[in-house]
Amino acid sequence: MRSLLIVEDEWIIRKALVGLPWSLIGVEQVYEASDGQLGLKMALEQQPEVIITDINMPFLDGIAMAKQVVENLACQIIFLTGYDEFTFAQEAVKLKAFDYILKPVDQDILLPQVENAFCLIEEERLAKLAMQEFQDNHAIFESGNFKNGSLIAKAVTYIDEHYADEDISLQKVADEIHVSHPYLSNLFKQEVGKNYTEYIFECRMKVAYRLLEMTSESITDIAMMTGFNNANYFSSCFKKWQNVSPKQFRNQVRELRKI
Repeated sequence: MRSLLIVEDEWIIRKALVGLPWSLIGVEQVYEASDGQLGLKMALEQQPEVIITDINMPFLDGIAMAKQVVENLACQIIFLTGYDEFTFAQEAVKLKAFDYILKPVDQDILLPQVENAFCLIEEERLAKLAMQEFQDNHAIFESGNFKNGSLIAKAVTYIDEHYADEDISLQKVADEIHVSHPYLSNLFKQEVGKNYTEYIFECRMKVAYRLLEMTSESITDIAMMTGFNNANYFSSCFKKWQNVSPKQFRNQVRELRKI
């Protein structure tokens, strides 16, 4: 369910915002608050996915409220302001604000921006789901499945949780579980049935596969999320693994969904 919080101290503006046709973009619940303090309380209690907030408000301004919100809640924030100030823009950038819109608010501008904010939240949720699904599917690597179960399970768990780190290496994993690089290399091959490089490559490709299948994240973003800092290199790796490029694979998935 899409939920939205509007924080605005001017009653007329707040009611006008609340009265917009939010159902057109799938919003089912609209909360409202008349100042930053109430907005913060409402945000923490109701946990809306998107917050639209004014900047200048009594008790707690929009920036101060947003700083506390982002520390406790995964949401997108859109600021409303009656002035275009550089200092405000700097603060919004620091907070990773989704957008800021100048008053008076144009419905034709605001609704699409809020829709985009919801889409971003949903993309992030799907991405986390894909990653969690990968980790859950790797629960097979429990200590009982290995002769040296506890040790290799620790290594595999660490890799499954850190595959997105570009600089993760066999040495780094060995240091993490307090064994030598050569020992872990041999143990990995014996217990897992493949070497470290093959295993982490497979981890990254499986997560990329799910992200391409389940989300519309850009190929560049998926590359970064799976430990590649170069999208072209990521694409060549994926093609080597699946015999199609990431773009071709995604297009195939979309065509299948039309059937």
